[in-house]
Amino acid sequence: KKRPRLVNSSLDSGVFSTSSPDNTLPRRRKEVTRRNSHELQKSNSSTSVESQAALRPTHASLFSRRLSKLSTGHLYSQVLQPKFPKPLYFEVPQCHPSTLSGRQWLFHEMREHLSSHLPTNRGVILAGGPGVGKTACILAMVERSCFGGGKPSLIEEVPVSTSSSSIPPSSGENLSLVSSHVVAYHFCQADNAPTCLLPEFVHSISAQMSQAPQLSPYFQLLQSDQTIQARLSLASCNASPSQSLVTGILEPLNTLSSTGKIPASMCIIVVDGLCEAEQHRPDHGDTLASFIARHLQLFPSWLKIVCTVRSSMLHICRVMPFHQISLDNTEADERLNKDLSDYIACRIKVTAETQLSNKMKKNMATKLTRYLVSKACGSFLYVKQILDYIEKGFLVVKAGSFKVLPENLSEIYQLAFNLKFSSSESFNQVSAIFSISLASLQPINLHELFNIFSALFIKTEVGWKDFQERYHLISEFLVMRRDGSVMCFHPTLRDWLVRRREGESTKFLCDIHTGHEAIALSMIRQSKILKPEKVLILTHHILKSNIYKNIGQDIHFAHRELQAYFVSLATDDISLALGCTRNIFSPISKVSRLLLLSG
Repeated sequence: KKRPRLVNSSLDSGVFSTSSPDNTLPRRRKEVTRRNSHELQKSNSSTSVESQAALRPTHASLFSRRLSKLSTGHLYSQVLQPKFPKPLYFEVPQCHPSTLSGRQWLFHEMREHLSSHLPTNRGVILAGGPGVGKTACILAMVERSCFGGGKPSLIEEVPVSTSSSSIPPSSGENLSLVSSHVVAYHFCQADNAPTCLLPEFVHSISAQMSQAPQLSPYFQLLQSDQTIQARLSLASCNASPSQSLVTGILEPLNTLSSTGKIPASMCIIVVDGLCEAEQHRPDHGDTLASFIARHLQLFPSWLKIVCTVRSSMLHICRVMPFHQISLDNTEADERLNKDLSDYIACRIKVTAETQLSNKMKKNMATKLTRYLVSKACGSFLYVKQILDYIEKGFLVVKAGSFKVLPENLSEIYQLAFNLKFSSSESFNQVSAIFSISLASLQPINLHELFNIFSALFIKTEVGWKDFQERYHLISEFLVMRRDGSVMCFHPTLRDWLVRRREGESTKFLCDIHTGHEAIALSMIRQSKILKPEKVLILTHHILKSNIYKNIGQDIHFAHRELQAYFVSLATDDISLALGCTRNIFSPISKVSRLLLLSG
C-alpha cells in the first residue's frame, strides 16, 4: 500500500486565512520543502495523485526546484484521513538570495557531540546575536534532510586552508551527515503566532515525524491507531499539549524502539528561534523552551534536539543539558572571524566586475575586511548589508577611512530608510502598512492588508493601484512569501521599527497601536458574526490598540466600558468566546476580563 505524503497547511488560529502558496510572484526567497513521497517509500502505485503532482515544478525557487503542489495542502483531503495531523507551513522570507558561507567546523562539532557519550549529548544550542546565521544553519540542515530533498543548493563551500583548519578534509560532508538524521523541524516566528504556540508545535512535529523515512513504523502506527490520532488532534493538543506529546509521540516512539521496530539510531528535531516564541509567553504554563526542557527526560535517548536562541536570551535554555555553541563570541573563537573573512573575500571575488572591486585596491580590501570583522561581532547580516550598499554605490570608502560606514544594524536601517524616504511625509504614506503588518498575529496577503488599511478611513482615500505602488516602495523590507503573504525580511528590522535604544534617532518609528486599531476596525466591520476564536483575536487587538483610552474627560464612560461595548458588537453570545477551547486551556487574563465585561 502506498504511504501517503503529508502536506503543509496553515492552521485556523490566526487573524486571517492565508492564500494558497500556488499564488506566487517571481521573488527569490528561502523556503523549506519536502521530498516527494515516492522517495520515502517505494510502491507500485503509478496512478497516485500525489506522485504525479510532486513531479511538476510549481515555482522557480532558488532553494528548491522540486516543490510539490501538495505542500499547499489543497489535495490533503483526497489522500489522507481527516484526523491525520497536518504540519504547519513554514517559510523564512528573504529579499535577496544568499548562501551559507563556511560553518563546516560547526556541523563537524555538532555531529561529534551528538554521537558522543557525554552527559550533554541530548542536544545542541546554537547561540548568537541577531544576524549571525542561526536560522541559515537550520535551513541548511532541513534543506539537506529528507524534507528538502537532500540537495546542496543552500551551501557555498568556501575553501579552507589546511594550515589553519583542524577539521579533516571530509568535513564538508558533516552537514549532509547531520542533516540525514533530521526527522522534524520547527521555525518560531514572532510575527506568525501559531509557530510560537505549544499545541501547534506538538501537532506539527507529530505530522513531520510520521513523514520521516527513519520513523516509518511510527507512521504505520499512527495510521492504524485512531486513539493516537485523537490524542494528536489540534483540539486535544489545545486541551493538553503535554499529554499529547507524551501519549501521542514519546510513548509510541519508546514502545517502537523497545520492540525493535525502530532502530536506536540518532534522530534530530531542529527548532529555530526559541527566543521568538517568548514574545507569545502565556499568562500561565510553559513557553516552548520550558516545555521542551520539562519533557526532555521522557525523550528516547536517540532523539536529539538542535535549537537556536539569541545570546541575550540564553537564560531560557539554562535548564536544558545541551552542548552550547556560540556564534558571536568572536574574541574567543577565531573560526567565527575566519568565516566572515572568507565570506567577504568570496563577495569581492564574485563581484569582480562591479564597483565593489573596481573602486577598491587589494590593500584597501584587506583593511575593509579587518574593519568589518571587528565591527560585525559575527553578524553576517551586518557585513552583507554593508557590502551591498558599497556595491550599489550608496557608500563610498575613500583614503582608507571607514567613518562613512554604519557601525551597527540600526544605523544600516536608518541609512536604508533615509535613502528610500526623502521626508517624514513620504514615510507617513507607508507607515500604517508597516504598523498593520507588525501588529498582525499572522502574515497577511496584500488584499487583506489593503482591506485593513482602508478600515482606518471612513471613506476609501487610497485606491488599490495606489496601495500597490506604496507597497512596491517597501517591498524589499516587507517581503512577499510564496503563499502571497508579506513579512519583515528579518526580525531585527521588525524590532527596529517598533523600538529604539536610548540615544538612537526615533525617525521612522512605527506606531504599532495604529496597526492593532486598523485590524480591530476591519474585523468589527465584517458583515458576518465572528467565530469565538476570532472574538478572542478581536479582543486582543482592541486591548493592544488602546482605543478610546484618550477619548477625553467629557465622556461619561470609562474607556474600558467603551472597549467592552466594541467587543459586544462582534458576536451575539460572548459566552461562546469565553468557553472556546483555547480560552479555557490557555486563557489570557486581560482578554477574559474584557470579555466578561462585554457580556
